[in-house]
Amino acid sequence: MRLSRPISSAGRLDLDISRADLPPETLFELAERRNPRRAFLFVSKVLGRHIPVAPSTMRAVYQRLADKIDLPPDMQPLFVGMAETAVGLGAGVFRACRERRPDSLFLASTRHDFPAPRLAEFEETHSHAMRHVLYRPRNASLDGRPIHLVAVDDEMTTGNTFLHLCQALHDAGLPPARATRVVIMDWSPEEAAASLPCPGETVSLLRGSWRWTPAPGYVPPPLPARVRQGEGTVPVASRQDWGRFGMSDMPATPWPDVREAPGRRVLVLGTGEFVWPPFLLAERLEREGANVLFGATTRSPIKPGMAIRTLLEHGDNYGFGIVNYLYNVEPEDFDSIYLCCETGADALDERLTRGLGKAVVLEYGA
Repeated sequence: MRLSRPISSAGRLDLDISRADLPPETLFELAERRNPRRAFLFVSKVLGRHIPVAPSTMRAVYQRLADKIDLPPDMQPLFVGMAETAVGLGAGVFRACRERRPDSLFLASTRHDFPAPRLAEFEETHSHAMRHVLYRPRNASLDGRPIHLVAVDDEMTTGNTFLHLCQALHDAGLPPARATRVVIMDWSPEEAAASLPCPGETVSLLRGSWRWTPAPGYVPPPLPARVRQGEGTVPVASRQDWGRFGMSDMPATPWPDVREAPGRRVLVLGTGEFVWPPFLLAERLEREGANVLFGATTRSPIKPGMAIRTLLEHGDNYGFGIVNYLYNVEPEDFDSIYLCCETGADALDERLTRGLGKAVVLEYGA
């Protein structure tokens, strides 16, 4: 399947889709980045980040990807979810694989600095926020067997980020013996797989290639003024059981007192990297009969238009001074909205809470 789409006034993106397990129109839409490094963005319709999605749809994607992963029994699986977009996707794929391999370990990369031992750092060079940090697991460990790296991201266009992760683990004294790249959409060139420093494979729901043609005279936009990373000024919850410091088992579903009547239209929102516990809440409410969608705020700057129907700009709740965004949410479409955070509620920008109106803030405490 061949598609050709204008990306606003920036240029044209030509896509050649060679394989799709699901109809491409159910997997993604396109948008224009506010980023001089790359003008276009594949906006996932099944991820639960920029477009709110039913938890059952997300869970089905986790399972489809997990079913494709070969896990050799003589290696220990190390799942890595890429911040911020694929933290929840990585945790979901990890959970779907744990029944087969309870010896698996999950780590979420992060763009936050903590006073904790670091395992590795690597870069995502085309991103608005390039640096990723992996912290050493606190309550789980690698057992000395060869490592099977299972790196999870929403999409892959060059394969460079995965290569940087492999190299960072090698430099940390943990060279992967095998590497599996897990993505919803694989747009990388054929030679990307050959660049891995160990045997491996790529698992995806869609495979294709892209060609970008900038418009004549197109001037790339600057990044928003603040994309700083580091240590924020706002304390985060000490309950770090969802992957930033390692996860070998599932945390308990949080906020057990939150209940919704069957049929109620409910939106559950995560904030930044904090998405897996909120997803568990959304998943439970959906199982109990509510009509639930899940989404999250993000620091990813995207221009309105195409896949981006609405935009709510606000400050981050970590004290970085970084502009954050909530995309494609119309508060009047929901009977209840739950905004979940790992900071105190008072750290949330009033532009976000006021814009959501009826939102109930849920803090992730000890």
